[in-house]
Amino acid sequence: MRGAVGMPMAPRFVGICQAALLALCLAWLPEVRRQMSAYADTRFRPMPSTLLWSRRLALVAEVLFGAFLVLVLGTHADTLHTGPFTWLPIYRITLPSDTVVLGILTLLPVAWVLAWVGSRYHNFRWWLWGHRSLTVPLAVLSLWAVLDLSPGMGASGLKALLSLWLIWLVYWYVINERPRIVLPFVIVIVLQSLIGIGQVWRQSDLGLWWLGEYQLDPQAPGVLVVVANGERWLRAYGLAGGPTALGATLGLLLLMIAPSALRAKGRMQWVYSAVLTLGVLGLLATFSRSAMVALGFGLVVWASLALLRGRRLRWTRQQFVAMGLPLVLGLVFLFANSSALATRLIYLTSPLEAQSLSQREHNLDVVVQIVEAAPLRGVGFGNIHGAVKTLDPGADVVHSAPLLVAAELGLVGVALWTWLVLAGMWRSFRLSAWHLGLWVTAIVPSLFGPWWLTISWRATILLGIVAGMTACVPPLRFTDVGEDEA
Repeated sequence: MRGAVGMPMAPRFVGICQAALLALCLAWLPEVRRQMSAYADTRFRPMPSTLLWSRRLALVAEVLFGAFLVLVLGTHADTLHTGPFTWLPIYRITLPSDTVVLGILTLLPVAWVLAWVGSRYHNFRWWLWGHRSLTVPLAVLSLWAVLDLSPGMGASGLKALLSLWLIWLVYWYVINERPRIVLPFVIVIVLQSLIGIGQVWRQSDLGLWWLGEYQLDPQAPGVLVVVANGERWLRAYGLAGGPTALGATLGLLLLMIAPSALRAKGRMQWVYSAVLTLGVLGLLATFSRSAMVALGFGLVVWASLALLRGRRLRWTRQQFVAMGLPLVLGLVFLFANSSALATRLIYLTSPLEAQSLSQREHNLDVVVQIVEAAPLRGVGFGNIHGAVKTLDPGADVVHSAPLLVAAELGLVGVALWTWLVLAGMWRSFRLSAWHLGLWVTAIVPSLFGPWWLTISWRATILLGIVAGMTACVPPLRFTDVGEDEA
């Protein structure tokens, strides 16, 4: 099965990639020894000018990281076929069945990593690996994925391999540098929500093809819609791969900026209120069941655990009005679109929903066959698309991360993924109510959608950020402020 689904690619390349991951771990050993020697020698002190340049490079790295977040989360840059990462091509990778275009902006994450490394070169600080309760299961899962790479890796396998690098870089950057990322999140929420609401308002795309927007026509086959009063209504895509991806992204980002919104004062309260309102309306415009459940469940977990731990609301009247505005306008949106919402939540026997559920059942049958054919190791990390199309060209990837993990990494991979999820929930439960709500909001979409590393770099980055926030030792302080006020 593994050989049948893999696209031919030089096995030497896979071996080089596997060796590079091992070399990355070994490369940090001299760095750890050098830092320990520097701390042991009390006579050693870096020059003030060196510290100044380190701080400047750290600021540059933070700005580049924020720009990278805006590009990946705010545009359709999940693939290397469309979107900003293909602008001004500088290199093309020709694979047997595909061509990957690398634009000038693909150098942005490289510049971020170089600035980050430079900021730490003469600034002798302890390297933090993250709390072992999360770092260990993530490392074991990553190692299993690397060992499970197929020698016949193609474009999807290359993307999967890059996703492993990406999640570790984001994870360690959040743990060691604790970047200020609220502003990039606000930009993404505003951008994606305005575009998504505009698509629903116009019932078509906005012509932003250069940002990776799909051509959207509610009457065209394959475009995701809801049916209200016999009419097909377009769901919000934004600049994401679909309504589900957009809803999951907005839900998680809304909960991430919530602590900053709760502790905002004066005019900033109304700024955050406007951002939260846009985000809520953008999420609701996707009509994504999993996104609504994820955000709602995350908020309930956050509020319930905070109250059980003795937290109480201490809001002024202005804060109450500002934070209540997103809720009120969200309810107005739901009431105005109740007929369309009912077809998504209540009347699941409508022809459109029946067809959607039938297709999902068919996709489920296909992935079950794949798991039965290779139960221990799966078809290989990043090979799920090829495996599905080999069995049934008309099938699509199943909307469930556990099943995707089972198909690619086998039952061993599912056990490791479950270990990581439970470890994150236990660690976040011990930290704060907000951490647990955030972790729940990140995991719930993966149960009902393809929220997995090999499918979306957007999911990879968001999971890396959430895991990094949870694994910080000591925990991030700004989240504690948000919880105390909530």
